[in-house]
Amino acid sequence: MQIRIASMTSPLEGGRSRPNPDSARSRSFAAIDREFPEPRPFRGHAWEVARHLIHVGGDLTLARDLALPEAAVEKGVKALKMGAPILADTRMVRAGIADRRVKALGGTIECLRTQPGVTSAAIRAGIPRSRAAMFLAEPKYMGAIVVLGGAPASLLTLMEMMDDMFSLTSRPTLIIGMPAGFADAAEAKALLEASPWTMLTVRGSKGGPALAAAAANALMEIALREREREGSL
Repeated sequence: MQIRIASMTSPLEGGRSRPNPDSARSRSFAAIDREFPEPRPFRGHAWEVARHLIHVGGDLTLARDLALPEAAVEKGVKALKMGAPILADTRMVRAGIADRRVKALGGTIECLRTQPGVTSAAIRAGIPRSRAAMFLAEPKYMGAIVVLGGAPASLLTLMEMMDDMFSLTSRPTLIIGMPAGFADAAEAKALLEASPWTMLTVRGSKGGPALAAAAANALMEIALREREREGSL
């Protein structure tokens, strides 16, 4: 049996055109704004981040589970405007973060799970690769935006390490901690929210690579707009 796949007609050929993804996002944002009239659960830049997350998650109820302190959002935006490095815990998180925005801000991005030596370090220590990757990355945390959307063990390991970092300057600027699942994820994120560290998270079992990357992308979008505005003054 031969399967015929219908091709989508180009608008130049007089047929139906593809939906514009930029337009779709704008309409989605507008719909979310209508669902949350003033006063909204978050203000200013924090609401922009929340709206990105609701849009990516396709879930209006996500708003009640978000922990997006305004001070943490502003600190992340400020750091990104100055070219802060971004550290992603997994390939999926790394893939979801827009390279063009990283480059435009003069920053760098790295996937911690693909660092050389992660697998051998995990085998030697008898620990998961997610933990080994976090330990190996210790020299890289200073001033970084750490984006965690994979295993809860990565977030738990980072918090364990933060307790032992005596120098404030050796710590990350911001932790975006959004692992998902029903084993340790909610507990890890509750510990993060209760910690003294500058963080953004989503409570409970929700989260994952797409949401973690979306938070980073939202911050970069704001940072680029703010830097452009400041440059025009």
